Amino acid sequence: MHATEFDDTARLRELRRYAVLDTPLEEAFDRITRLAARLLRVPVSLVTLVDEDRQWFKSAYGWDKRETPRELSFCAHTIGFDEVMVVPDATSDERFKANLLVTGDPRIRSYAGAPLKSANGFSLGTLCAIDIKPRTFSADEQEILRDLAMLVRDELELRLAVRARAQQAAVISNLWAGVVVTDPLQHDNPIVLANPGFTTMTGYEFEEVVGQNCRFLQGPQTDDAAVDQVRQAMKQRRTATAVMQNYRKDGTPFWNELTISPVFNEAGELISFIGLQRDITERKKLETLRDDLVHMIVHDLRSPLSVVAGYLDLLRHDIDPAATPTHARYVSRALQSSELLQEMITSLLDIKRLEAGEMPIFLQEEELGSLVQNAVQTCGGEARDKSLEFVGGQQVKVRCDAELTSRVLSNLISNALKFTPSNGRVQVSIAARGDEVTVEVSDNGNGIPSEFHERIFEKFGQVEARKVRHSTGLGLAFCKLAVQAQGGSIGVRSEVGRGSTFFFSLPAQSGDE
Repeated sequence: MHATEFDDTARLRELRRYAVLDTPLEEAFDRITRLAARLLRVPVSLVTLVDEDRQWFKSAYGWDKRETPRELSFCAHTIGFDEVMVVPDATSDERFKANLLVTGDPRIRSYAGAPLKSANGFSLGTLCAIDIKPRTFSADEQEILRDLAMLVRDELELRLAVRARAQQAAVISNLWAGVVVTDPLQHDNPIVLANPGFTTMTGYEFEEVVGQNCRFLQGPQTDDAAVDQVRQAMKQRRTATAVMQNYRKDGTPFWNELTISPVFNEAGELISFIGLQRDITERKKLETLRDDLVHMIVHDLRSPLSVVAGYLDLLRHDIDPAATPTHARYVSRALQSSELLQEMITSLLDIKRLEAGEMPIFLQEEELGSLVQNAVQTCGGEARDKSLEFVGGQQVKVRCDAELTSRVLSNLISNALKFTPSNGRVQVSIAARGDEVTVEVSDNGNGIPSEFHERIFEKFGQVEARKVRHSTGLGLAFCKLAVQAQGGSIGVRSEVGRGSTFFFSLPAQSGDE
């Protein structure tokens, strides 16, 4: 048997994680020390936990003390070994012959101790057998002691798990949000836990919903697409967030922001799903009010802005740039700004129409390469000292709305040019993959941090990178809605310092249509 080196500071930290020191006696541990004394025929058996300056007894059969100084402890030596430590005669052992527990009460003569190893491999203490006469402990007796020590360890691990569960339950119970836990190992993935926040939100008591699938919250206005999004995420065992209209016990609707997350055991097996639910009804009302207000404002601005742009255009033609260059420059800039504002108003109105499903969508067969080529040529004037290149010239047909798709292309290319440095490069390409065709617009600008990849597609979303904040305005929000309205998808791959690639996919046109 060889001693092993260990970090006592880390070991003590592990011991305290179990929160067992100075706890009352428990029959589960006393049963084990009684059994050890009987099987090994010794008068004393202890479950010992070695603290910083003492050995403390969780169970003490045959001894009325609850602790002794660590420097007198046989067990403090045992925790330095991986196997059972045996002392046949303490009076002839150089380590212990002068020990006060040997020279005085209880006059220990022989000792056998098995280390109590935690799940993380730390020796917390020992299960030991003590006799008041010299003796040896056979290999079978040492094996018995090892097995009993494993039972002690299991009891300690059980208490640790129970305490952790109690802490988790306390946290869940005190969350204002609704929390449900479901069991995917049972038929129909039923609810097995629901916290008070769920009851407050829905009106259902736990006793009313236990054993049921969460679909009882759905109703006539629940979005099937959102439900399918959650269902697919659970099928793929991944986290997902969806917003859907659900219904309380009394039938009143509410907007539910639901996040579901899978839980796996140490073997990587799925054991449950946790659903975190937030009532965002008030937030949705405010968003609707804000959108209605914006729609009203931009709609009323459209007419006077058109008049301003018209007069500015007349002024531009009347002014002689050679005679009054400064005035000509001012008028040109004012006209550019008014045109930009008109574009923003158009985008806002179109976004509103797309969100409401009121935008006419004309899907027909189009040659995507031609649409891309036209967009590149249209945006070419913005390139100036930057390189703009279309590298995917293959003839690929898609089913799309040509006008919407052209606007998406122009937005993405203009954005790439805007955030690409001087002498930078913007590349546009097309690739056919299975039943869809993907367009990619890549640049070598500063890139976008990953935490902003979703936010940039929101209305007036902002990206903060390299201490500079850029508003993404409405262009990307329009692109997302326009692509989705055509049955496609959109996204971004980007890394700070390595540029960005925005991409969108549209359904390919099958050859027999």
